[in-house]
Amino acid sequence: MSALRRPAAPTALRGFMRVQVHLAETGIDVLVVDDAHRLAYNTMEALRRLQDRTGIGLVLMGPSRTAALLQRRCDELWMRVERIHEMDGVRPREVFGILNALGKRWTGRAAWQQVEISRTLVMQSGGNFRLLLAVLREALVLTRARRRALCAGLVVMAAKTLAPPGLSRAG
Repeated sequence: MSALRRPAAPTALRGFMRVQVHLAETGIDVLVVDDAHRLAYNTMEALRRLQDRTGIGLVLMGPSRTAALLQRRCDELWMRVERIHEMDGVRPREVFGILNALGKRWTGRAAWQQVEISRTLVMQSGGNFRLLLAVLREALVLTRARRRALCAGLVVMAAKTLAPPGLSRAG
């Protein structure tokens, strides 16, 4: 360990231990971290420990320099990187993989429904991953509130909820 690196702070680890319990209770299989290039070493180390303890998949997102920064800042986490994928916009096939990682909320859906939901998410977000995650998060809130399964119609409703007044998305 270099002189610049310190062990993860106890408060960060306690926070991630609470996250670990929450992940186990909810059945979430993948944790998406946006702006990963801004993570401090302590946070990266806590993510590594969380992944070690739970086996959860990590998707670290950021600009193209994120991989190099991760390698320099936290080689323990960098050694766990399976693949680097650069993309200009999200495509339905990639969304399909993300939704499969959601686990129980997604499994059991007919294949045509999964494809329809993936396409609707891409259309409603314009391929912007950050917006896509916001729409998906809102759609999942609607599934709980309405006690309905995730469907393309709820994705459209979620996108309309998030759209600023006077702006409507195709759908």
